[in-house]
Amino acid sequence: MKIKYSSANGKFETDIEGEGSLAIFEGISKFQEVFEADTCGKCGCTDIKYVVRNSKDGDGNPTKYYELHCNNPKCRARLAFGVNRDMKTIYPKRALPQKDAKGKKTGEYDYLPDGGWLKYNRETGENE
Repeated sequence: MKIKYSSANGKFETDIEGEGSLAIFEGISKFQEVFEADTCGKCGCTDIKYVVRNSKDGDGNPTKYYELHCNNPKCRARLAFGVNRDMKTIYPKRALPQKDAKGKKTGEYDYLPDGGWLKYNRETGENE
């Protein structure tokens, strides 16, 4: 089965293929999660862009960071995306894992404010 899908904001159109309606539903879900964000979660600006930054991880290995950036000069918030272990799919980082006193992940998550959109605060040195 194959369908042509257009994003709600009309910016994107794609073909989604799958064996039956469950697979198509999953394909639409994955597409919407990544590509249907059309406003900044901090300020509501519709001028956002997709950005891929090349960098190096802590061991010096090349890595890429996938983000949406707000182009409002008074905001400049970002929505970061994580890469699944299959290295083929991404997801918006809308929650952070909780850690115990030893720094080990507990399996619980804290949801970020503003749908995961964070803005760097120069005064505190933190993303808020």
